[in-house]
Amino acid sequence: MNIYPLLCLRDGAVKIIGKARGKKAACQELVKIIGGEGVDKDYGVVFGHADAVSDMEDFKTMIKNLIGDCESSDCEIGSVIGTHTGPGVVGIAFVSAKR
Repeated sequence: MNIYPLLCLRDGAVKIIGKARGKKAACQELVKIIGGEGVDKDYGVVFGHADAVSDMEDFKTMIKNLIGDCESSDCEIGSVIGTHTGPGVVGIAFVSAKR
């Protein structure tokens, strides 16, 4: 069905915050959500992936204007989050400017 769940890890709990049909639509929805939250650039961001380096690079390009010159790093998603997602997932960790 090509449905991508959008997950959030907040206050130690994994929550579903939406879903999208197709990878591109999922990334666009994440861009909207992150834009609404805002990124506290004092803390930087971390991009993660599970066996999806090229998808992560595409997502980084889509979100570049939201993070500007904020410090960032890349990592592979570990087994705790990977249990919920499986291979092919792309994500971002950041501190919300709203908090």
